Amino acid sequence: MLRIIQIAVAWAVVAVTSAGQLQAAVVTKINSTDGFFDNSSGTRNFSFTIGDFGGDSTVVTDINLSIFFAKSNNDAFVPEGTPITAGIAYFEEIEFALTSPSGTTFTLISNPNDIELVPADNFSSFTSGTVGFKGTILFDQSALTPVNANPGLVTAGTFRPDDATLNSLDIFNGQSAQGTWSLFIEDDVAQDGLSFYEASLTITTASAVPEPSSLALLGIAVCAAGALAARRRKAHEAAG
Repeated sequence: MLRIIQIAVAWAVVAVTSAGQLQAAVVTKINSTDGFFDNSSGTRNFSFTIGDFGGDSTVVTDINLSIFFAKSNNDAFVPEGTPITAGIAYFEEIEFALTSPSGTTFTLISNPNDIELVPADNFSSFTSGTVGFKGTILFDQSALTPVNANPGLVTAGTFRPDDATLNSLDIFNGQSAQGTWSLFIEDDVAQDGLSFYEASLTITTASAVPEPSSLALLGIAVCAAGALAARRRKAHEAAG
């Protein structure tokens, strides 16, 4: 009898897994359309389709974003392989913000003049009067150090967004990854432009729970196994 119940339940669990359980996925999209921003702004987009996740869940559980850029006293685009010239770069002019397909916007680096995206984030992540910079910043909410740990010196590496922001990258958790994500880039004062090279957006999704129909299937199998056991018990009692 126990063997019959085990077989029935095992079959139901397999059915639930195959019919309703989706696995987690990690998908990265890269935008390498370079550009120069000086008293101007623009966006770089990342499009995720349901096919990118291969049938796995599209529910966001983690977001990581890396940005490769340069900020210098140059008034024109600095080629990727060209060293940054000496001079003051004025980092308080720059802004980076990420917007999800559902319209949620989160500020990664803020300047005090840009309030149209997230009005409450009209502060300055960095101060003016720093040397030039070229490198990659990876934004990861689990990083120990905020990106503006030293407000006067931008540093390449892995950081969590500015502590002064109202939320965290976890604000995107629970949303659908499917659709177009947009990175807003701004340098809002003329001179000392920002050269953008590449950005990479990595989305981790969650395993989905079994579908209700699959859970019902499991319940039916267990009930059927119980009914079969009861019939065998009655037959045994009648024979005795």
